[in-house]
Amino acid sequence: MASKGKVVLFHPRNLLKYNNYPSLGLIVVGSALEANGFDVRIISQVTHPLEWEEQLRREAPEALLVGITAMTTEIPGAVRAARILKQISKAPIVFGGWHPTLLPEQTAASDLVDYVIAGEGDFAMVQLAEYLSGGPVSKADLQLVNEKLIFAPKMDCDLLPNPNYDLWPNIETFVTGYLTDRVSDFHKTMRWLPYESSRGCPQQCTFCEIQSTENWKFRPKSSRRVVEELVGMVNKYQLTHVKIVDDNMPVAVKRMEEIAEGIIASGVKFTYDVEVRANYFRENRLITHQVLERLKESGLRQCTLGLESGSQRVLDLMKKGLKVEDSEQAVRMIDAHGIIARCSFITGYLGETKDDLMQTAQLINRLRRYKHFTCGVQSFRPYPRTPITEQLRANNLFYEPQSLEEWTNPENVAMFTYAELDRRWQPNWQLAGAVSFYNSIESGIRLGKHMLKNPVHRLLYESFASLAKIRNRLYFYGYQVDRALYHRFHQYFFNKFELEYTD
Repeated sequence: MASKGKVVLFHPRNLLKYNNYPSLGLIVVGSALEANGFDVRIISQVTHPLEWEEQLRREAPEALLVGITAMTTEIPGAVRAARILKQISKAPIVFGGWHPTLLPEQTAASDLVDYVIAGEGDFAMVQLAEYLSGGPVSKADLQLVNEKLIFAPKMDCDLLPNPNYDLWPNIETFVTGYLTDRVSDFHKTMRWLPYESSRGCPQQCTFCEIQSTENWKFRPKSSRRVVEELVGMVNKYQLTHVKIVDDNMPVAVKRMEEIAEGIIASGVKFTYDVEVRANYFRENRLITHQVLERLKESGLRQCTLGLESGSQRVLDLMKKGLKVEDSEQAVRMIDAHGIIARCSFITGYLGETKDDLMQTAQLINRLRRYKHFTCGVQSFRPYPRTPITEQLRANNLFYEPQSLEEWTNPENVAMFTYAELDRRWQPNWQLAGAVSFYNSIESGIRLGKHMLKNPVHRLLYESFASLAKIRNRLYFYGYQVDRALYHRFHQYFFNKFELEYTD
């Protein structure tokens, strides 16, 4: 069958320099376009750091449209690409992804943007491509707002085509790339890819993008289909690990058990990890020791838990729906099965006191007695349009950019996205930043020991981690000379690691 037209999809690099993930969103959107008869070309600034501009100049002039995905940390690269495209091609430029979804009207106001798809672009991108190719879709069908903005519907995930990872140029770059997770400890040779089995989360956490996008309904693929896709991708790409990136996969624990049983029955061996809420481990509620035993047998090796705080008062402010004792119970149960409990905490939350901060530091120290516990602690990041960010913005505590182009300023991006930034409008910002930094260094978050091949680098890292451990046990967070030195080391490593991106 003849192609209906060529669609170019562009993936900008991340300012944080953690460019080890392919854009699963582009893969899924590209797969939907391909399934509907379009010729899809993905161009990545990550996998082709020196050639991406040349590739755009070659492919875009003949394209039906060009789609650009963008998280906030990717906006500088996205804007740069859009400026080039406006010079070389008449193809409409479509912005999608997390940043345009959170700030759709502002993104649509830019002269660099012809269309914005806010929300899940799988179906909406196909509709737009059909319209532009003269297909059976009319302009009225697009339900455009101000001629540019499309609010995409929530998708039934079982209606999506199987993700075709081959659409990504040189996918092997990511298959053999690093993971900062400790799950790497289980593999001599790590080969991995991300996978999505469901969308949506019914929880009400005030800092989460789920609230901004009203993505509360849990929408899963069938357990049978998930097993088929997992087994298929593991066999095809010879994977040793799959990173399941669902918002809250275990919310349907019976489905998760069915998936585990299917994996075991297939005889295909690989490991995987999931994100899960700590209160699911309350005795006789959702996840029991028997369930964990079966999940471990199927390959589960890591659970990511959003514990967020050791203070019950702060957890209530966040509307986490957790008790502090839930956190300890969850880590205890997971650790008993030899599964990594990869936990996240937030410091500097609105209304947090020094006593609240120290309760978080104390909880982390208690949890470190569990062999498989690890944690990342981040300074509170005010994701755009979340309930807590709107409250902060109303109090004029920080500046939010007023145009797409303003988001190309790294300082603006940092305020909303950098995990270790000192935000002076936060309560007790100095202590919050120190608790965040030193606990993350001790755990090897963002830069892990397994990523360091040079013996001198490993020795330096171990020195920083050992000093951080002493500080955390003594709750001593003053005189942070080692913190400044570590940041230089961290920056040197990633600049060297990604030297090819400095084109």
